[in-house]
Amino acid sequence: MPESKYKCIFCGSSKRLTKEHILPKWLRNYLPVNDHRSRHVVSSLDGVGKRGKLERPGTMFSQTLRIVCADCNNGWMSLLQLKAKPILSKLIKNEWPLLSQNDQAIMSTWAAMTTCVAEFSDQHTATIPPDHRSFIFQTKSVPQDWFVWIGRIGKESTPLFTHINHFGAKIRDSLEGNEVDFAFQSTCFTIGHLLIMTMTSTPSGLFNEDSLKIEQLFEIFPIFPFKSIVVHMPDKVYDEDGFYEISCVFARMLGLSTFRFDKNGNYIKLT
Repeated sequence: MPESKYKCIFCGSSKRLTKEHILPKWLRNYLPVNDHRSRHVVSSLDGVGKRGKLERPGTMFSQTLRIVCADCNNGWMSLLQLKAKPILSKLIKNEWPLLSQNDQAIMSTWAAMTTCVAEFSDQHTATIPPDHRSFIFQTKSVPQDWFVWIGRIGKESTPLFTHINHFGAKIRDSLEGNEVDFAFQSTCFTIGHLLIMTMTSTPSGLFNEDSLKIEQLFEIFPIFPFKSIVVHMPDKVYDEDGFYEISCVFARMLGLSTFRFDKNGNYIKLT
């Protein structure tokens, strides 16, 4: 097979790259046909926010990026989608099954894989280190410097929407008396009634331990690192305003500018 001038973001292969869906097409079968309110916000360290590349005609489930090889796309990534499907299909319909440690491992790995793909919609804010993507490819699990949470969004009477809010930046800060360059990203996305939040900073130490416990600020469950079996759905159901509160929490801790779309689709700066 001819080589591509670009390499697969996961395995590093130079084989011809294929189009990978940001969110899998099968999810459309579990959402209303009128779920077309896709929003994509990208913010960076220089205080500039903009509509992301995924803010274009078509639902979020039709958006693709040519960044992975066929072996990854049709191999382990497809298998992970199959493993996640029985869990995801319930959560997006607001049905919360008991989530075992294995279920949470599958969900968190799926969330990490999806985050790695989605951040390449804007090369300037793609900050996840290559060795993290390689780790996911090799181990089919989440690197240790990651955090993943899930929650509920969208009341039954509220139209569902699909949002992705991504922050990516290189930040210089002190760690144990030394100046260190941190690679930071946080990504929050919604699918049906499911909210998923991922965050990583490399090396670790950008946030103190208490700052990482955002489940104490919001009613969302941490699923990586694993803490406990999830035995019930959270009582709190967030709306669009709540989505932006959660998705911007780490960026605000770092003093980054935050942006959102208002209910009329206008792009506005929050902080």
